[in-house]
Amino acid sequence: MAMTRDADGGRDSTDAALHRWVPAEDIEPVTIHKAMRYSLFAGGKRIRPLLAVATAEAISGAPAGIESCACSLELIHTYSLIHDDLPALPRYEVSASTTDEQAAQLELLPATHYVVRKRVFNPFSNRWLQRLRDEGAFKDEEVIVFGVATDYCVREAVLGLIEGGATVSLVGDAIKGVAPESTTQSHSHFNSLGVAMVSSDEVLQLARKRALEMPGA
Repeated sequence: MAMTRDADGGRDSTDAALHRWVPAEDIEPVTIHKAMRYSLFAGGKRIRPLLAVATAEAISGAPAGIESCACSLELIHTYSLIHDDLPALPRYEVSASTTDEQAAQLELLPATHYVVRKRVFNPFSNRWLQRLRDEGAFKDEEVIVFGVATDYCVREAVLGLIEGGATVSLVGDAIKGVAPESTTQSHSHFNSLGVAMVSSDEVLQLARKRALEMPGA
């Protein structure tokens, strides 16, 4: 019973700490922070933070800084759940950044969505995606880009798609940069390339419109 009470108190303390550490939903970029909080506060035992705090207290009483470490563990754990589960969704196929033989096989998969693995900032380091671009798969296509970070992965994705002939729109309230200077430089570069800036609401409205226009809708 004592352990259960400690777990309940530890979970409440962890939740309170996470609420302090994680940006509020109304702080820009709103879409990203809403998604973070939705995933983080969907419910959980908070075992990892509880064990971290208990271990630290057993070693040194009340160590300074343990709250931030405990919250970091829970954030990493929450991310790992999303990262592991997303490729397993039934309609998604995963492309591997390995051999051309695998790339050829993946082109035949009857999927409409793909989760593309990459080992560096540039998604086109994935041979399968690079091959699609080289064969003109993105030419004259409209592509919507969002995510993090604006000055790294997002930048490389936008530049790679434009190189492939795509028309790119960037979701302004669903991106976030790492450093102010490089983020500003990235936005200036995007503007010079004719990248359109749209909102997540506009993207959702467009998606609904196109869904209604589909045969059988």
